[in-house]
Amino acid sequence: MNKKSILFVWSADYPWDVRLEKEINSLQQNGYKCSLLVRNTKLSPNKECINGLHIYRVGRFVSNSKLDKILSFPFYINPLWIFSILKIVFMIRPNIIIIRDIPLALSVQFIAKLLNIKTIIDMAEPYPCAIKVFDKYMNNCITRFLFKTLDWYQHIENKACQNANHIFVVVEDNIERIQTHSKICSNKISVVSNTPELKTLYLKDNFQEISKLKIVYTGNVDGTFRGIMTLVEAAKLLKNQNVEFNIIGDGNYIAKIQEKIKLNNLENINLIGKLSHNELLKALEKQHIGIIPHDNSDYIKYTIPNKIFDYMAHSLPIIVPSVKPLKRVVEEANCGYVYEACNPKSLSECINYILNNKSELYAKAQNGYDTIRQKYNWEKSSEEFIKIVTKQLKENNNENYFD
Repeated sequence: MNKKSILFVWSADYPWDVRLEKEINSLQQNGYKCSLLVRNTKLSPNKECINGLHIYRVGRFVSNSKLDKILSFPFYINPLWIFSILKIVFMIRPNIIIIRDIPLALSVQFIAKLLNIKTIIDMAEPYPCAIKVFDKYMNNCITRFLFKTLDWYQHIENKACQNANHIFVVVEDNIERIQTHSKICSNKISVVSNTPELKTLYLKDNFQEISKLKIVYTGNVDGTFRGIMTLVEAAKLLKNQNVEFNIIGDGNYIAKIQEKIKLNNLENINLIGKLSHNELLKALEKQHIGIIPHDNSDYIKYTIPNKIFDYMAHSLPIIVPSVKPLKRVVEEANCGYVYEACNPKSLSECINYILNNKSELYAKAQNGYDTIRQKYNWEKSSEEFIKIVTKQLKENNNENYFD
């Protein structure tokens, strides 16, 4: 019996993406054959196979890298993407196509409908909300008009969700948003959070006799919505306390952070830069608390950062803003502290409380670790993912073009 073939389509480069890797590994372990069509802005081979995954890349059309990025821009009416999708579909003959986020969803669904192939949208991000918080789009009058005034991506998402056979989201809060805009039934949407694998768990006990409290932020530093300036302002208020902030990550906002640190002579903030995933996990072992200082934007309201689960998996108590998804996880697990979003004074008061109550940290850390082990892990999350994919394949009563 031939293995069922599943094609993933994503509008970014690969390697590497932790969610895609886990999804593909889970499908391969359950006997499915996986292929991946992605963009190519890093001069990778146009075609290669990594651990049984066949990767096809769109890009490298011309020698000019800037022009190449324009030509391969992942927009659903881009003929180069449409041609590439059609070519790969006829080459590998997938039984189902999983579309990561929505930029290319309509072009994939147009081809899939012609060939009677089911599609699933893996909505790792609430894209219409996400695109509005990135400065590179909102500082440009044309893209600001398209994406904010006309809400172009919201219209694309609505149509894509209506066309999809199923939709995965990372947090339940996003289900109501999708239903409100797309007018689809909730049974068409499932939550598959981007939780860590159990093998990454690390139980530690480095909370005894803490001389300097180490608070870590991990992730991109690419816009005001990340709330890094809230962290910097709180650091100003804590200059005379035994606390240091370690920022692990990079992005186009780093220069502004560096300028702010220099202007205020802040010696309690370390900019470590970007680390590989394995290096990052190792670095977390030396920290005491993880922080997510994000602003209270619509984007953050309808997603949940991977880092909250990574912190918990590495026995780190967590400091989060009063944003519903983050607050809910922390209070449910009793694994951290909540401050008023966008309020440096509230954040500094929260940290001062921790400094005066360090004896709480071990119990908070243990609670987070136990919650990951019992509930928020990929082994459990992947059960729903595999169940839905298998169900969609079994319910495909009508033969597709290739059957």
